Amino acid sequence: MEKVFSFMINAAREINVQLFLTTHSIEAIDKLLGCAGDGIDNIRVITSKRDIASGHTLSRNLTGSEVLKDRQTFDSEVRQ
Repeated sequence: MEKVFSFMINAAREINVQLFLTTHSIEAIDKLLGCAGDGIDNIRVITSKRDIASGHTLSRNLTGSEVLKDRQTFDSEVRQ
């Protein structure tokens, strides 16, 4: 995973494009954040879930640093 994510991050930087990844794997998120280096805050982790009571879809948008800090400090789950 590290080789693939490092390649994708570097390629996106070189050609100046946005890269969208979708996963349900916390291991993939951890590896991606680990490969980001100084560009960690260029990564956004967006989670969404359906609120059953209201029927609305709720979402949150976190920087890579916020997710990494939560994962390291609280071993928190970012998937919803």
